[in-house]
Amino acid sequence: MLNLFFARLTFITLLLGSGLTISCKPGQSLNNTKDPKKSEGDKTQDANEEKVDIPANIAGSYLTCALRKEAKADDLDAQYGCQLTDQLTKKKLDLAASGQRLVWSSNITEGVKVIDQAASSIYHVLYNVSAANLEALQAKVKNLDVIASWRLDSGETVAVKQDKVINVLKPAVELEDFEAPIVREQTIQTDRPGSL
Repeated sequence: MLNLFFARLTFITLLLGSGLTISCKPGQSLNNTKDPKKSEGDKTQDANEEKVDIPANIAGSYLTCALRKEAKADDLDAQYGCQLTDQLTKKKLDLAASGQRLVWSSNITEGVKVIDQAASSIYHVLYNVSAANLEALQAKVKNLDVIASWRLDSGETVAVKQDKVINVLKPAVELEDFEAPIVREQTIQTDRPGSL
């Protein structure tokens, strides 16, 4: 009789043990209980941390650049002006409200200098590109990404706009940059007879 009792007890123990083992996920402890309130709070906290409040006008804008100064064999410096352009007006976006949250950079750091511009400038940023020779400079420009990132409260940045400068080029005059060196080289100069 005692043997039958222990046999049944062993059977029930094995049955319960296998049921617990089947319901556990790999790597999960049997005594790992979850507090539903805590996991909901963690999800909300994670969502708040991941939330990026990029203004709609910036998120909906597009990137536009213009060649301001072309590199030559005797002058191995090129300059590109870039701006975020409003989709509706096709004009430079007013970033005064964004403060220091919009950060400009590029994927190439060697030989590329990024210069933020004043609000009154035609461009938001200038990219000065230089190299040891004309071929190296052309290769650098071909691979140069213009990156506009939004700085979060945590200090991290999230790319808002990114494109190769050669993909978003427009003539400088189309961006109303009549003072660009490349534009001045192509216009009639009254002090230089015979110039175009």
